[in-house]
Amino acid sequence: VRNFVRRLYTLVLERNPDEAGLESWVNVLVNGETTGAEVVRDFILSPEFIEKNVSDEDYIEILYNSCMNRPSDSAGKSAWMKRAEDGFSRLYILRGFIESDEFSEICREYGIVRGNITLTENRDQNDGVTRYVSRCYNIFLGRRPDVEGLNDWTGHILADRSYAAQLPDGFIGSDEFVKKK
Repeated sequence: VRNFVRRLYTLVLERNPDEAGLESWVNVLVNGETTGAEVVRDFILSPEFIEKNVSDEDYIEILYNSCMNRPSDSAGKSAWMKRAEDGFSRLYILRGFIESDEFSEICREYGIVRGNITLTENRDQNDGVTRYVSRCYNIFLGRRPDVEGLNDWTGHILADRSYAAQLPDGFIGSDEFVKKK
């Protein structure tokens, strides 16, 4: 368990663990208070990691190394980059790595429960809906979706499927689209 946590300090935070932090993480894992997935999530959501302000490409590479114990392959990395470009959250991408056979094997090797993480943002609830809304941003506004707008549009569609047909009208009628002409 100690080595599992050390890996995360090294691969995610790029530093050696402080003794108090290491012991704290080890204790909650050993006592079954948390899972491997939750610990990785907490490292990724830590202020220390967030302050690094890593690019999507670097973030995905960190996940390959820390959750799959290997560097990325070009096809896999390209697929995850496409998800990032479509506006899926970093937690969505992390969950994909956590659900991998490789991460499950790492957890087995270290004798910890793999677990999972819960996704709560609308943009992470349905792949097809998120890709559709992202495509509308690209076609009508010529840009990637912003988080707030993507969550709003996907939320409307998830609440009422018929809303999807009205989405293009919403983009065409937007101030941003009108000013773009």
